[in-house]
Amino acid sequence: MTKGTTLPGFIVLTILRFAKKHDCATRRLLAGLPRDLEAAMRRGECAAWDDVAVLFTRLDSLARDVPSRFADFYVEDCPIPAMVGTYLVSPAELYRAAFHGWTHGWPMLNFQSRETSKGWIVKARIEPPLRECEAFFRILTEILRRLPRVLSCADAIVEPELSRRSARWSVRVAEKQPLAKEPSPDDVFSAVRAQVFSAEVAGARVPPAWGLTPTEERVVRSIAAGLSIRETAADLGVKTETARTHLKRAMSKAGVHRQVELVRQLIGSAS
Repeated sequence: MTKGTTLPGFIVLTILRFAKKHDCATRRLLAGLPRDLEAAMRRGECAAWDDVAVLFTRLDSLARDVPSRFADFYVEDCPIPAMVGTYLVSPAELYRAAFHGWTHGWPMLNFQSRETSKGWIVKARIEPPLRECEAFFRILTEILRRLPRVLSCADAIVEPELSRRSARWSVRVAEKQPLAKEPSPDDVFSAVRAQVFSAEVAGARVPPAWGLTPTEERVVRSIAAGLSIRETAADLGVKTETARTHLKRAMSKAGVHRQVELVRQLIGSAS
């Protein structure tokens, strides 16, 4: 494994949410890993790739259908794919946004895509150390296959290939689909930002000058990561109105009037 490689904490929280929803042995998944791993991810810290690889491998060993079940969960229950999918025209653009986001959030990934006369084809290559985690390859293959469901389209045709040095997927997606509604520029920014800037948000520090309480900071990070106010409230274990109050106070302290402005300032703090 490559030492020092880190990933956005969102993927760790997604694995743990899946495990809890399906009554998997969460303690078994976390055995031997840092005790505060989950708490650190909720604070917006990054995860060491070695820890993520352990989680993927253990998750994959629980049952033979885990890759497909996890992919269903990722596409149907996670906020970022659904949020981004709401504002994109076609599966092709959905994949383009996803790969762009993964490229920024997962710096060791090397995705490539092209369009041919037969339709839109997306290819993705994964170099070591990800290649050493076969569970990751199987799970991501299923996610790639199901991603068009975000747009209520048929599953993609995915042809995975493994070689000694890398992994590659060839993905053929459906034709373009019309937008159900015309999004506002702020909506588009918020949706795509959740994918493209996931790494910047994870690495950003809330400016001390804002003077946020720990709860307000958690709300800000959750919103910046693409969660809705209702999902943020559920994550905190509080009522939706309580979470909304914390968000309003945080925005007031930051001197902004819109969520998109708050996210922009948070991203700017990482640069």
